Amino acid sequence: MDTPLRYLRLVTALARYGLAREFAFRMNFLVKVSVEVIWLGILLAFYLIIFSKTSVVADWSEPEYLFFLGCYFALAGLIEALFLVNCNQFSDLIRSGDLDFYLLKPIDEQFLVSCREIDWGSVPNFLMGAGVMALALNRMG
Repeated sequence: MDTPLRYLRLVTALARYGLAREFAFRMNFLVKVSVEVIWLGILLAFYLIIFSKTSVVADWSEPEYLFFLGCYFALAGLIEALFLVNCNQFSDLIRSGDLDFYLLKPIDEQFLVSCREIDWGSVPNFLMGAGVMALALNRMG
């Protein structure tokens, strides 16, 4: 029972450290978030223009398609925030020899290597995707 609590404390500490590191460069964080907001706005505008000309695309109505778009955006944001940055840095850990330091830690190595950083600039993608899904569900009834 102590082990899950230990991992939860570790994830919390890593998340706090990542957030502090992200806010050290606030403008970079704001630019990343605003680019993602613009990207979602472009996607929504594209599909709203398509559905202004037709009511159904491949047997999908507009709210169903918006729900699909929200799912895509939310899941992509979750994967980018939690795993993608760690997967991209794995080869650098091997090349630089820093992976040896992670292997010597008294915790599960796979957990530590795959969950050590959180990309906080991608977390708003998850929230915006969830918002689009909620809007689509509301429109579906």
